[in-house]
Amino acid sequence: MSRRVSVLLLLALLVAIAAIAAACNLGAVPGAPQVAPPPAAEATAAPTEPVAAPAPPALEPAQVAGLYRAELPDRRITANLAEDGSLAVAVEHLDGRPTIVQTGTWQVNADGSGTVAITGQDDRAYFRPLVLTLRVEGDTLTVAAADGSVGVTLRRVSPEALPPAEVATPIAPAEPVTVTISITPTAPITPTAPITPTVSAPTRPAKTARVQIRDAYLGLRRTADGSGLALYALSLNDDGTVRMGMEPYGADLPTVVWLGTWEDHGDGTFTVTLTGTEERQFEKPEVITFARDGDVIRAVAWDVAIYGQEGLTLRLAADLATEMEQALVTLDLTAGFPLDPTFVSVNGGGEVDASLLGAGCTGFINDKPVVTVNWSGEAELARVFFVSDHDPTLVVLTPDGRFFCNDDAHADLLDPLIRLDNPPQGTYQIWVGSYAKGQLIPGVLVLTTRPEVSLGTFSLADLIKRPPLADAPIRPLPSVTLDALQVAAQEAITLTVDSAPYTATVAVEGTLPAAELPAKGDRCTGLIPDAPSAAFRWAGEGRPLRILFEGDRDATLVVVGPGPVVLCGDDVAADNLNPALTVDATEGLYLVFVGRVDPSAPLAGTLTVTLDAEALPVPLAPAKPQ
Repeated sequence: MSRRVSVLLLLALLVAIAAIAAACNLGAVPGAPQVAPPPAAEATAAPTEPVAAPAPPALEPAQVAGLYRAELPDRRITANLAEDGSLAVAVEHLDGRPTIVQTGTWQVNADGSGTVAITGQDDRAYFRPLVLTLRVEGDTLTVAAADGSVGVTLRRVSPEALPPAEVATPIAPAEPVTVTISITPTAPITPTAPITPTVSAPTRPAKTARVQIRDAYLGLRRTADGSGLALYALSLNDDGTVRMGMEPYGADLPTVVWLGTWEDHGDGTFTVTLTGTEERQFEKPEVITFARDGDVIRAVAWDVAIYGQEGLTLRLAADLATEMEQALVTLDLTAGFPLDPTFVSVNGGGEVDASLLGAGCTGFINDKPVVTVNWSGEAELARVFFVSDHDPTLVVLTPDGRFFCNDDAHADLLDPLIRLDNPPQGTYQIWVGSYAKGQLIPGVLVLTTRPEVSLGTFSLADLIKRPPLADAPIRPLPSVTLDALQVAAQEAITLTVDSAPYTATVAVEGTLPAAELPAKGDRCTGLIPDAPSAAFRWAGEGRPLRILFEGDRDATLVVVGPGPVVLCGDDVAADNLNPALTVDATEGLYLVFVGRVDPSAPLAGTLTVTLDAEALPVPLAPAKPQ
């Protein structure tokens, strides 16, 4: 198993990115350089009297105000400290993830020290500010945690030295934050938002056995009115038909797919004629002429009213596939491999509308493949199928840039199957999809070159033959039940609109597996204690309550409410391990349990119940791998 990190994701361009990660901030930058202590001086004779350390030089606001920048291995940070005491910090990720902008205030204290308060990110405020210390020495600005353990050093730069889009503009904390980012149409974007399982499934579309796309191009660009971003996917089919899909970026709007034809002029240009959608025909066709430039196509004639002044610039998907980030599971297989069939346990589903890839592609897939296969040797055929208890879909990208998609193997078998005749050598990327956006489908992905291995008869139990063995003594594991948790509540405060917010300091060493609880919505995770971390009775009219935890380690939340109903929450973002969830409170008793993820270490922090349904916990960044 291996993993290759590259600069561009093919299908990451398709993701409608949800909440921008909150943990990549100025004060908690994963992997940021530590604030180094001064070098040790050479040993000298001990003084006869203690020598007081020199006081740090007093700061003046005029010394601090200005524009600063730090170039880190994986990100670029630009901080604008305005003379009015406002602060804006732009964090540009070099791996293609979206730029985030944090806002807050800064001040020089009476003792000459400096303080920074990060109060929010983009258009959302933190529940409580992230307070950091500030030190200026010449043109160097250092911002660190109060204990000096985590920080970053920036150097003063001239505003004229930065393009206008890179200058972070301070915005008053009470005002909404508007971020303007200059994005190249083919710039890579890495998603950070977690996938939330959903229960409901959309109407099932018509199913096609598979589709082979001659050319598929992808690109991200601003909408014609400049109000947002959209992902465009252009598929040129062998039969002269064309599909162009558009998925709004950052908006809860459906994917739009236009149909039409295309014609190659033989001089490096081709024309796409869009005649309508599956539901209606255009009164007047839309015509776009593209010019090829290697693996990139650029519009040379288009309707400015529809596509704006910049037109469309798209990149060949087959070329992007060679630079794609490897999946978490990578298999190196050679024709005649002894472990045939090979199978891998994976989760299907995701946020990306697979229909953008072509007419035969359905469901929603993840932004990156679940399995990468490096194939060598020759075989007459190879089969890829997914076995599950649900109704998944399947997408395979071959080394020559063709997408093969399948939904149901046949009318009576809902699992997908793709057959590849004489598969070429190279890298294959495989996605497993679901009909509901964000739904997770567990199952087994199977790869085989043996004609007798059939999806309809495949059984894991048939692959391993051994006589029955005596069961070894099993040490009973801790278990958790709703009845036991409700009995454990000894004391509960009364909480009303007038008494919120409520905060409590919590220490956690739980051992009970929260996954055993019958949760409503997200599956519970973590190890919780046998007694609640907090208990309260809500009195008054029903309304949303925000429950969040700010700790020193990765934590989870479990809330048992009237009914009983079990609600669970985990990381608010991929880069913020602190949990939060929103509860539609009615009158009754609520038990709140804080869980830990690491069973070998306790955790501590602050539990908060607030009326602010949009409140965010202070970011807790994931630990950097050693």
